[in-house]
Amino acid sequence: MDFRATAPRVLGKKGAFPRLSGLFTGLFTGLAGSLVLGVVLQVSTAHPAVAAMPANCAGAVMLGGAQLMCSLPAKEPPQLCTYSWALMTTDSQTKVINGSFLLPSGVANMQIYQAFGFNSELSPPIIICDQKHDGS
Repeated sequence: MDFRATAPRVLGKKGAFPRLSGLFTGLFTGLAGSLVLGVVLQVSTAHPAVAAMPANCAGAVMLGGAQLMCSLPAKEPPQLCTYSWALMTTDSQTKVINGSFLLPSGVANMQIYQAFGFNSELSPPIIICDQKHDGS
């Protein structure tokens, strides 16, 4: 860089600092490229072992009752599932219900759990399903 005394430059004037503008453009282009590459790599490797569960399940608590239902498309093999659900009873006690069930292929809106005496859910239902194995 040249450090000789020169006339003052106006910051708003285009081309006032040609060497610096080239330096900053290169620096920011490099940083932006690195940032974009980093984000792409992070997103592509975020959850490599997570697979979508073929079963669709939902639970609701309203008007004092709790109900959990599941569906499974006909193209999917039967699923062996377990569930856990934390609920608030009408006397303000926590009750965790849990169990397991076999979800057959092609079933729609299969009732998994239904009971009364609940005000609200403390957590969404946690449902984990795995393809039923024939034992071989």
